[in-house]
Amino acid sequence: MAGDYDIYAVDGSLIGSITIQADGTLSGAPQLGCQVSGNLVVPDTEFNQAYLSGASIAGCGETVYAEGAAVYRKSTDEILVAAASDTTGFSWTLKRQ
Repeated sequence: MAGDYDIYAVDGSLIGSITIQADGTLSGAPQLGCQVSGNLVVPDTEFNQAYLSGASIAGCGETVYAEGAAVYRKSTDEILVAAASDTTGFSWTLKRQ
């Protein structure tokens, strides 16, 4: 899953970009000048699932910490991400650049 991705919102609008390193570390800049960081943990490479852990979205108001799940869609080379904090939820599609 390592690489550079564009971030798309549920409505299909492009809202930023993100980089995923080979070790699962991710960082990027979604909308409104925010910065996102965290890790994608792949528990078993036989499957197309991953977990988003230790994610933070900062720089655009109160810092939000989130956990969630991701699915790699091989046919379209996309990662579908859904995550939530105590007060906020988000869903993104990451499309490889």
